[in-house]
Amino acid sequence: MANRQYKIPKIDFNGKISVVEHEDEIEAALRELEGEEFIGFDMEWKPNQCPTDNHKIALIQLSSATVCVLFRMLKMGGMPQKLKDILCSESVTKIGHTVNESDAIRLWEEYGIVLNRIVDVKDLASQMGFYPLGLKPLTYQILGFHLDKSLAMSDWSSELTPEQILYAATDAWVTREVFLRLAPPKKPALQCRTCLRYYKNKKELDQHLRVSNHFVFRQKRKKYLQWSSSLGSSQQMNMMCGTNTTEMMYNNLQHSHMQPNMYSEETLMNSIMTGLGNPIIHGMISSECTL
Repeated sequence: MANRQYKIPKIDFNGKISVVEHEDEIEAALRELEGEEFIGFDMEWKPNQCPTDNHKIALIQLSSATVCVLFRMLKMGGMPQKLKDILCSESVTKIGHTVNESDAIRLWEEYGIVLNRIVDVKDLASQMGFYPLGLKPLTYQILGFHLDKSLAMSDWSSELTPEQILYAATDAWVTREVFLRLAPPKKPALQCRTCLRYYKNKKELDQHLRVSNHFVFRQKRKKYLQWSSSLGSSQQMNMMCGTNTTEMMYNNLQHSHMQPNMYSEETLMNSIMTGLGNPIIHGMISSECTL
């Protein structure tokens, strides 16, 4: 049988790419990355051809799943404060490749910036037994795609070509994708303490709190707990019927006779509170629930 050759599909970033050359464009560009917990990070500079060369950082790339922002540092003539804030932020995780070996050192030498909360996928992959550890082989091993690195040694200090722009965006984005495949977050970090739902980021949680009716629920539950404690029967009911959390109560109502998402959160909460006279429901809304 004749040998068959299979071509590995090439991976490219297909989201929105913004190229920032002036400081007054930074705020609008960074707004598109607000609320992101994990951001792909990379830098480019003109290759040093001899030991005496010391070319400055020409490009800094930040990428989410759908948006990549390219900052042309030589055009801006310095490190803008808003960009410095996100690089030094303790709340945003920056994902890069060989960050500790080159990028972090260059940022410190040129701008006196210490990168905070960074993850190097090279170090992470090494700990998990992957080899080779270049970004191109890691992309193939972990994502199953070919990563084009042909423009790595191109001149990043001159006007960028469309090919360079796509290359730079893909490099930052793919490090984030490799990280999420190697170490996917087990669950979102932020939780509403009333309904116990999880949210991806603070922006989504704040929006949920604004539209929900949790204040009314808390007042009703406070009155109920005062009433049950005065009767002295709360613990007895819980022991007889078994304790549970508001989350399970929520799920029971959503998945019994009702279609998922059929009723609003306020309706579900009111359904819980109107059933407090029932001993089973009395046992399920325990004082162990944290608000």
